Amino acid sequence: ARSRTLLEELAGSLPTPCVVVNVDVTDSQALRAALREACEGKLLGALVAAAGVEKRASAALAVRGGTERDGTDVAVEDEWRRQLDINLRAVASTVLFSIPFFAPRCNVILLSSVAATQFPLAGMAMYQASKAGLSSLADGLHADLGHRGVRVTALCPSLVSTSMGSSLLEELAPAISSNAPSLPVSSVASTIRFLASWNGTANLSNLILQPMESISSDMRGHWKATWARGERRRPLMEKVKR
Repeated sequence: ARSRTLLEELAGSLPTPCVVVNVDVTDSQALRAALREACEGKLLGALVAAAGVEKRASAALAVRGGTERDGTDVAVEDEWRRQLDINLRAVASTVLFSIPFFAPRCNVILLSSVAATQFPLAGMAMYQASKAGLSSLADGLHADLGHRGVRVTALCPSLVSTSMGSSLLEELAPAISSNAPSLPVSSVASTIRFLASWNGTANLSNLILQPMESISSDMRGHWKATWARGERRRPLMEKVKR
């Protein structure tokens, strides 16, 4: 979670004892110590690595900006690095440091996104690349650990009804944001619960999770036309330069 308070509230609502640990997942030493604290003396039947951030940062800004002129490309690179660090490297490190605590037939769930393979959007290149990396990471980890009975799944939900997802959609396409279908958080949670308890003989590799209602052709057309006209460029430039 993005708040210790929310984690503690969740822990208090659960019937089983929980350990709440605050850690910066990009700090490898702190992450290793936190996992050791949480897992010491226990075996993990499941691991869910769900750290992730998203923010628009377009490569097109480097054409208009530049390090010597206004630093726009530096701001974009900083945001790209932040997304790779949190969305991909920190998730990989979480799995790596947890392996000594894996129970036989442990289930590992990496929270990826449908953005890994679908709906490319301007300004979201590094977010999508980081999520595509997670899907590849899941396949590679299963190749490494499958002989131990470890199963690794990249869960790829479409837009989820969270504050982060809603604010992004409002920025990308405000005209359709109120009508765009999205997944309730409970659907993602119940799918994670299913994957965490999966005891089959097969590995569920990349699992795409979509709402029952699909994005209409009108919505898709409006979305593409909005970007083709460049209606959102100036706010994006001003935000990244800030």
